[in-house]
Formats: sequence, C-alpha cells, structure tokens
Amino acid sequence: MTASLDKLGMTRVARRWLRLRDENAARMNTRRPLIRFGAGFTAAILLAALPAMLQAQPAPVEITAVLPLTGQGSFAGKGVQTALTLLEGVVNKQGGIKGRPVHFVYLDDQSNPSVSVQLTNDLIAKGVQFMLGPGVAASCKATEPLLKTGPVQFCQSPAVHPAKNSYLFSASLSSSDAVYAMVRFARLRGWNRIAWISSTDAVGQDGDTALDAALAFPENASLRVVRREHFNPADLSVTAQMSNIKAANPQVVFLWTAGIAFGMLLHGVADSGMNVPYITSGGNMTFGQMRQFTSITPNELYFPGLGYITDTLSPGAVGVQQKLFRDALHAAGVVPDFQSALLWDPALIYVDALRHLGPDAKAADIRDYIENLHGFAGICGTYDFRDGNQRGLTADNVLVLRWDNPKGDWVVAGSPKGAK
Repeated sequence: MTASLDKLGMTRVARRWLRLRDENAARMNTRRPLIRFGAGFTAAILLAALPAMLQAQPAPVEITAVLPLTGQGSFAGKGVQTALTLLEGVVNKQGGIKGRPVHFVYLDDQSNPSVSVQLTNDLIAKGVQFMLGPGVAASCKATEPLLKTGPVQFCQSPAVHPAKNSYLFSASLSSSDAVYAMVRFARLRGWNRIAWISSTDAVGQDGDTALDAALAFPENASLRVVRREHFNPADLSVTAQMSNIKAANPQVVFLWTAGIAFGMLLHGVADSGMNVPYITSGGNMTFGQMRQFTSITPNELYFPGLGYITDTLSPGAVGVQQKLFRDALHAAGVVPDFQSALLWDPALIYVDALRHLGPDAKAADIRDYIENLHGFAGICGTYDFRDGNQRGLTADNVLVLRWDNPKGDWVVAGSPKGAK
C-alpha cells in the first residue's frame, strides 16, 4: 500500500504517519487484524484528502536575482547568492509574505552586460515586476534603458546613479558618497597630497568623476592631486604608473578599481616600495580576495564600509537587523563581508513593500512605495528614499575600515562623520 501511495504523490507527513503505524503494528501483534483494517480505511481518507493537502501549500513569492556567478564579478556574486539563500530562511520563519513563502531564483549573467540585457528582456517578457541585480556597473548601465515601465531593479553596484522616479535603484552606498567620505577622511588625517590611480572601466571612470566632485567642496580646498594615473584592467602590470606616483611624493594613494584588477594594483604597490597609506573601493571588501594578498598588502589600507562589517552592533532597530544577519550567516558557517550583504537590505525592502502592497503588486506601485519609504531599518543603516537618490543612504553612513593583515579582518578606523 505504501508504495502505491508514493506513486500517487503522498506527502512526506502521510508517509511518516504510515511508517509509525507499521512500527506500532509490529509491537502489537495481538491487534494486527484491527490495525490492518484501520490502515486501509485511513489510507483511503488520506488519498481523498491529498489534493486539498497539496493545494494547502501556498505558492512561493519568487524574487529573481541576476548575479555575476561566473566571470570577473563572481567574487561578489557568489557571496550575495549565499547570503540571499540564508535570508530566504529568515523571512520565511517570520511568515513570508502574507503567508506565502519567499523563494530566490538565481540567474547568472556571467559578468557580461550583453547577457544581463538578454536575461532582463526575458524577465520583462515574462511579466516580472521586480528583480535584484545585475551585479557589476556596466551590466546595470546596459539594462537601465530597458526599465521604462518596469521591472523595478535594485542594482548591486554602487557605481550607478539612477534618476529620481526611475525604476532603477542602487544598493548600499553611492560611490560618490564613498569617495567623498574617504577624501574627507584623508583631509582629517592631514594627508593633503593625494595620488590617484583608477581603471579605465565603468568603476574607474565613475571614481574619477566622484573624486573631482569631492575636491570641489570648499572644505577640501587644502587637498591637491599630485598625480593621477589610469590603467586598463586587462594590463599585466602597473609598474610605470606606480613609478610616476612615487616620484610625485604623495601622502596617500587612492587605488580605485574592483575585482581581479585590484590584485594587480597591490602587486604594483608592493613593487614600488612606497610605505604610505592607501585607500580603495568597498568593492574589494571580500575575505576571499584579501586573504589571497596577505604578502603584498600595504600596512595601511582603508575602505569605505558599513556598520554590519564590525563586531559591534549599531544601536536600536539597525542593530536588531544586523544581529539577524550575523546569526543567519554564522549558523551556516559563513563569515559576513561587505560584498555578501549588498543585496540583503534591498531584498528586505522588496519583502516590506510586498507585505504592504500584496505579493502581486505592480512595478509602478512598488517603485512609488520605495521612493516614499523612510525610517526603514536595515543592516546598512536607517533608510530614507525621499530625497530621490534611489538608494536611501548617504555619505554619513560610511564607516572607515582598515584591513588588519595579522588579524585577517577589518577594524574600525573612523566614524561616519570623521576620523579617529
């Protein structure tokens, strides 16, 4: 009987019930005829109820994430995938969305903007109203023109600056805010002679623009860029550029790139022999990447980070969210880093919107809800989208972190509004 029930799709609960019944029958030989009769009767009831039991399982609310799971951006994409999978469990323990479980669906864009465009077009054709990703700046910029009427998109890269009232939002800190905060940090440390080297890709170009904007603020009038260099991410060496920077005698050097190219810059730093402070993008804050470069990491290497990276919880509701985040990752044996959490808050924002609007909400309603969202506590801080920046955070959320090479972790070096 049990085998035939399996073929008909008996649920796990029903199969377990029958197994316990059989074990009980084995212990109670004197009552076996009665149990046999009861089993057949019970099985008939279970079979009759099976369609209703199956229907009682509500369909999940799917949240599609287009991530760079392979290619140059995979160092970030895989960590995000792991974190979102754990977030799925956290949200579902809280009741999901109006009683329906949440399920993340992952699509690999291979760190390729053309693939991102193809996947986004496919999602539009299927009527998807909201999505997470893509992961890298070039992919977000390539898909942005497709979002005329949706879906709502939360880009993983901070090097994207969406227009107000658009369907595009950007996760975490703006790269402009990150550069401004780090320039302010340099000024407060008395490092007035700045050297800058950046990649020629979208991340580097965005950084160049952000540096010029930061230096234009009156409070930064004492700062001077003594040398500015660029390199192609496909280059094999930056020896010439680092030699030019060294000759300019800077007090601090910005290394503005992310991903594989960052390793090449660190090799250039080591070869140059310059013992000065260095500042780089938060896009390089992954344990896997940093621990590869232990032998070539400079003594002082600073990053624009956020509060969830440190061991100390932020006060209030933000700290509550940070604890949920850390507990979920630690229980799975995962050590959280900057990149792994980039889409954690955007996913929670979608969940919040759908809990208010319903799981079948349309893109326009979701966009309007987020643009008016304020006082929302996430692991990055308290969000306020009302100024139209499409990300909800500002430079005041930046926490300056230093990589502690012997410890193999980041430590706090400056508060959101200044230096220690």
